[in-house]
Amino acid sequence: MNKTMSLTAYCSILVLLLASFLSVSCSDDGSGSTYTVPKAEYVALGDSLTAGVQSAGLRHDWQESSYPALIAQGLGVTDFEQPLIGDPGIGMSADIISGPVTPLYYDSTNSIITTDVFTGSVFDLLLNDSYPYPYHNLGVPGAESWDLANQTADFDHVNFYFVLRDIENYTATAADQAILQDPEIITLWIGNNDVLGGISSGTVNTSTTTSVADFELNMDELLGLLLDNTDAVIYLANIPDITTIPFVTLLPLNSDAIFAEPDDNYGPILGGVSYTIPTLTALITDETPVVVLLSALEDILAGDGIAVDNGGTGVSLPGSLTLTSDEVTFAQGLITGYNSYLAARAAGNERIILIDVKAYMSALDGVPDDGIELMIRLDGSELTSKFSPEGIFSLDGVHLNSAGYQLIADKFLETINP
Repeated sequence: MNKTMSLTAYCSILVLLLASFLSVSCSDDGSGSTYTVPKAEYVALGDSLTAGVQSAGLRHDWQESSYPALIAQGLGVTDFEQPLIGDPGIGMSADIISGPVTPLYYDSTNSIITTDVFTGSVFDLLLNDSYPYPYHNLGVPGAESWDLANQTADFDHVNFYFVLRDIENYTATAADQAILQDPEIITLWIGNNDVLGGISSGTVNTSTTTSVADFELNMDELLGLLLDNTDAVIYLANIPDITTIPFVTLLPLNSDAIFAEPDDNYGPILGGVSYTIPTLTALITDETPVVVLLSALEDILAGDGIAVDNGGTGVSLPGSLTLTSDEVTFAQGLITGYNSYLAARAAGNERIILIDVKAYMSALDGVPDDGIELMIRLDGSELTSKFSPEGIFSLDGVHLNSAGYQLIADKFLETINP
């Protein structure tokens, strides 16, 4: 494996994605043939957070620490199948087949966050692809609200291909595969990418996000399928404030467009002193930003966005690396609209139970919603949602780490199995 890129070079690839048992007889798509799928106690539906992605990649030990796997353990489920990926893991790059990379990792020798080119076959890393039935963890990296009820295992959509495989001759969507298993419990956390795609691209508008009206249509279809075709109780998570994740907030910027150097508590996550950013340097930007995205870090370290008189190149940061106040407000409005819909659906059906992840994550931010006060300790250490050694986010600033996924699992379990 050959080292190829820094944190932000890889983040720009991430942007393209983020731009990431009783038996039951089941029939195929109309041919009349049948086969037997084991009945499941629990099935998880969702996106990369459900899949267990950390540091912009998938690896078996992280998947075994995914929140669905931890929920299964908490419920005493002994057989919980996932599309496990062998070492060194697969980075969720734009070209996972012809240009595969490993997940991000911290190179202590060079004090940088980087990734490696994977020179073998990605297919050799699939540890559980011979499992003959649908997986119990049906989290698909990159999935949006429309996808779970509509996208099949099309090889042009590689993440769906790896997760959904050839079930029912490649015609079964994630929702179909959940239904085939006739589960007693379904957890569903989807909608994050409906906003994140716009945020990660630095352009948040109607073209890069899912409108509230379309989100409602997508979720009506998905929930309708699950409610009509199973007897499962659906534990439905809402959408956290994605404008507060470290990918968005790590590089602080005040209202006067003054960049402040991250303090020491970011520690090795940013490579320590290797990242020397001028303190109180007025940034040169194409738009008037309130947010500088993590994907701008490499440009800033190279001097872009900093005036020549201050030691920079004088080249302005493009709008793809920043967010304006209007863009942040637009994203937050979508999240509010999505969550209002989800709350109403849960209130209107006793088989849908809302898991308020937004309030939970906001409390971790130190900004309690609805009066919730929260202090989390794991192994004696206080955890926050900040991007720091004590935080719950992995190196990409978007996905949680194992401690973060444990918190999400606990949040589900306190409702599923109080």
